[in-house]
Amino acid sequence: MCYVDENGNLQGYDFETLKKIDELLPQYEFEYEPTEFKNILVGLDTDNYDIAVHHYGWNEERAKKYLYGDVGNFFDTGYNFRVAKGSKIVIHSEEDLGGLKIAVQTSSNVAYLSEKYNTEHPNNPITIIYDDGTTEQHLASLNSGIYDGLLSIPFVDILDKAAYGDIFDIAGSQLFYNTDKLNGCYFIYNYGDEQLKQDIDAVQQELLDSGWQKELSEKILGADYTVNLSK
Repeated sequence: MCYVDENGNLQGYDFETLKKIDELLPQYEFEYEPTEFKNILVGLDTDNYDIAVHHYGWNEERAKKYLYGDVGNFFDTGYNFRVAKGSKIVIHSEEDLGGLKIAVQTSSNVAYLSEKYNTEHPNNPITIIYDDGTTEQHLASLNSGIYDGLLSIPFVDILDKAAYGDIFDIAGSQLFYNTDKLNGCYFIYNYGDEQLKQDIDAVQQELLDSGWQKELSEKILGADYTVNLSK
């Protein structure tokens, strides 16, 4: 979604979307500052950034503090549960996560969902392991048994299998998916920046309606993730 390549250049689906939006909004000039994921919202809190962008899913706690865009560029159908190859773990629903050691990234939506799960299931909580390492480190920790699994994004599982081989299994899917909530990925702003949000929302909608966002998704992510692929 957002990364810096070996030449120090910004790349990714969210970044290419932002570049296109910048072209279509001459009243703004975007400047990009890559930083660790856990620092993005801190930068928004301190007004160092005007927009926080990194595949942010919607959750109630964040929405109280930050202003979410109304138009998403990615449709979220819930999380997979990635486990070590040959694992006997089977996850039919979120209720099966209790008692497992699950890795999450600090300040991520899956961290929020896991913490919320523990609040609601105090008698059978998840053992949360905060791990901000690389994909290679996650796979090594998974296969060595440091944790039982991690909540993963379906398209990332496809890309990681293509990159690293068939070295993990998917034990469950569509976890924490609820048709009654906002299921998408959005740009995040501070309250008070409503005009900026509205201007970007309008362009985002144009990019979706014109098919530009669909083409970008197919090019970078391998499929059109602007729609619900689970239907």
